[in-house]
Amino acid sequence: MSQKVKIEHILERKPVGIFVRVLDDTKFELGANPALAGCPIKKSVTQPRALKKDGSPDLDVFCFYLVNGNDKSKFKVGEVVELVP
Repeated sequence: MSQKVKIEHILERKPVGIFVRVLDDTKFELGANPALAGCPIKKSVTQPRALKKDGSPDLDVFCFYLVNGNDKSKFKVGEVVELVP
């Protein structure tokens, strides 16, 4: 089941990481062919040390790594895209 996520940050290194904020409470697991905005992502999820304004951990932010680093040009910070786990 796909869900909407908001792009928070683009990590400009190899592999290219896309930090996203989950916009609903739906839990997800990555399947065989996960994609973010139609771009293939690696089958791993990391949770960066993002903090809320009050200093507590922000557990709604995740980082996905693009299979093809050239796809980073398709993402803009602040846009809402679809995650297909």
